[in-house]
Amino acid sequence: MSAQTKRSDVQLPPLFLRRRDTAALLAVSESLVLMYERRGWLPIVRLPGVRAVRHCREEVEAFAARVRAGELTNVDSEGRSV
Repeated sequence: MSAQTKRSDVQLPPLFLRRRDTAALLAVSESLVLMYERRGWLPIVRLPGVRAVRHCREEVEAFAARVRAGELTNVDSEGRSV
């Protein structure tokens, strides 16, 4: 860390994402993220004391890479099964 960079100036991306943040990262709707969850394509994380579900950022990025690489060939550009 340089002398001019304060510790509070360093911004790290969150480790866990809300469903809306996951949707934004994947450029899809929240309902498609929910469909991915239900099909088991995108695992959810339940944090203690938090009612809503979260997604691990690394898993979301890995999922996005798999979609881009064509590994999930049964998903069209809108996230629907084909």
